Amino acid sequence: MRSSSLDKLEYARAIEAVVSRTSTYMGRRLAERLAPLHDARVIAARLAETEETRTMIDKGMHVPLPSMEGMEDLFALLGTGYVPSEQQFGMLAQFVRSCGQLRRFMASKAAAAPTVAAYASSMHELDGLLAEIEGCIDRGRILDGASQELGRIRRKLRQAEEKLQKRLDGLLSKHAEHLQDRIVSTRGGRYVLSVKKEHRRKVSGTVLDESASGQTVFVEPSETAGLQMELSALRAEEQREELQVLARLTGEAELALPQLSVNAESVAHYDFLLAKAKWALAIGALPPELTDDGTFELRKARHPFLSAKPVPLDIAMDAGYRSLLITGPNTGGKTVALKTVGLLTLMAQTGLLIPAAAGSRVGVFRAIEADIGDGQSLDRSLSTFSSHIRNVTDILAVADRSTLVLLDELATGTDPGEGVGLSIAVLEELYRRGAAVLATTHFNEIKEYARLAPGFRNARMAFDEDTLQPLYRLDMGEAGDSYAFVIARKFGIGEEIIARAKEIARGLKGGAGRGVSAEAQREGVESSSGCGEAQREGVERSSGSGEALRDGVERSGGSGEALREGVERSGGSGEALREGVERSSGSGHSLREAVKGILPAERIEAGASNAAGEVTAARKGKGPGAGEAGRERKELAAGANGERQEPAAVQPELGVGDVVWIPSLGQRGVIYRLADERGNLIVQIRGAKQLINHKRVKLQIESKHLYPEDYDMDIVFDTVDNRKKRSLMAKRHVEGLKIEREDLE
Repeated sequence: MRSSSLDKLEYARAIEAVVSRTSTYMGRRLAERLAPLHDARVIAARLAETEETRTMIDKGMHVPLPSMEGMEDLFALLGTGYVPSEQQFGMLAQFVRSCGQLRRFMASKAAAAPTVAAYASSMHELDGLLAEIEGCIDRGRILDGASQELGRIRRKLRQAEEKLQKRLDGLLSKHAEHLQDRIVSTRGGRYVLSVKKEHRRKVSGTVLDESASGQTVFVEPSETAGLQMELSALRAEEQREELQVLARLTGEAELALPQLSVNAESVAHYDFLLAKAKWALAIGALPPELTDDGTFELRKARHPFLSAKPVPLDIAMDAGYRSLLITGPNTGGKTVALKTVGLLTLMAQTGLLIPAAAGSRVGVFRAIEADIGDGQSLDRSLSTFSSHIRNVTDILAVADRSTLVLLDELATGTDPGEGVGLSIAVLEELYRRGAAVLATTHFNEIKEYARLAPGFRNARMAFDEDTLQPLYRLDMGEAGDSYAFVIARKFGIGEEIIARAKEIARGLKGGAGRGVSAEAQREGVESSSGCGEAQREGVERSSGSGEALRDGVERSGGSGEALREGVERSGGSGEALREGVERSSGSGHSLREAVKGILPAERIEAGASNAAGEVTAARKGKGPGAGEAGRERKELAAGANGERQEPAAVQPELGVGDVVWIPSLGQRGVIYRLADERGNLIVQIRGAKQLINHKRVKLQIESKHLYPEDYDMDIVFDTVDNRKKRSLMAKRHVEGLKIEREDLE
């Protein structure tokens, strides 16, 4: 998906909401790597585990998540020759102890949350390592019993310290009148007495320091020099022995490093799940159902980042249409509706619960493309219109049946007539490709087009004309007014200006047939002059004209039947059609019939169900191109090479790796898994695995003619990336490395 579309839908803000709720460095990294998924099975699994975690928290269960303080540095240094300190081993012991608590806690919740609890089953208790550390270190200090030698050295140290202390106490009493303070202090790790400078010669020893004022000198007495040297030697031995203890513990930790890494990854995943669940609780989110046909239904949906309490949105796209045109006033919530659909779809595909009522359904799309906002840029010399066109160009480059397209304010930023024509052409092209489209507009021509064209539907944002307040409610099935005059009055435009604006609008409507509201549009269509808005829409949708059409118009006398007859006999350009309609004097009813008559026949016959490219008119043998469509179907039925098929023979037994032809798709595939009890095969088609009944495939090439006997079929069915991962896993444990494979049922 394009990053610009994700930015317009504030997807990064949703990811940051999850990141901010993590408490471990590894959990944070997992949250930062969140991205939309495209496999419905994987998405469903992610949603299920997040919902289980949310339910656990909602019921008051407190998950004992281990702290990973200090673990990042420790795991990075183990195995490099570095010997951790006593404090680091203390934190490691706490981590191992907490992992055991988490494992036991999740085991007790297996019935309530089976998926979430299963992650803890892979964790290791590591009781041996914990016992080693606890036997050697307590509260950040190495114990005497960590080794026999260390115990012996420390006993001698205590004896030497006691002997030295007695000697110093005696010297304090002996030289009391010569001392500045009757205390023993240290300088450079040596015990000294604070002697008055004038009595320096009265105390035998070495001056190690002097006070800032120079009135006191710090003397190491000669009587204690030998004892202090012995004490220093014992302390050096103690340090060497402590290092030996830490080195032994380091070896134990390095042996357990693979198990520690698995524990750390499990803790990170629990932290990640808890962060997703906490945000879901904060915004009142629930798991949606998933669809694979581009349809969706959001019930009482709310945008998660609206500051005020939002009015819930009900919006849907069913199999009857693939394009929804949302109309209504400015400030009425049209753009918010687009952003809500886009962001909630992205959240669901990321495995995040969405703020919508139970029973909501979300489609799974390969791409979600958005053109929202004017995108003006002085630095890049982009006007509003050129920015829209640039976005639309990028969208058209990738749009297909697995794309959700969100277009805000169609036909803005340029001449309205040309903008309307260009917008309708873009909508038609997106419809032809089967993309799911949500668009907003103020133009009546586009509203009327959506009313008449199969596969399109209008919706409007409700507006209270009495209170002059938007209701932020989406009413499906009807186009709405823009309420320009009402809103202008609300914001203080004078009544004289409003009255003059209405007068000008009426003049424009009468002179050019272009209405400024839905009501004016209807008046233009119903008028007997025959030059209303629906006429121009009929003209712009025309695909045929010429001499025969002009004859039909001239003979029509206002009859829509004669006009349609002219269209059906026509094979020329749209210009002649416009000439014919301009000379027509038909009624509004016959004109609407004429508009329907000049829409492409296959569009009217097919409707939204033919968004994938099926043409019902051709299938029934109606309209131009029926013969070609029939021939294409015969060629498809004949097989990949267009050869005539012979009467069906007995289907040979199929095997893994066999190449088969799927007539319903017009494509070849390779058998990945043999038929189950229902006769369903899994066939790999262009890298994607699909479930197809064995009766719907025909054997073309047996695998024995393609591969040696002991050929590794993973080369055919698995990605290069997965094979590399598997090879790496066979050699050693790699943190964060995992393989996800489809498992079609």
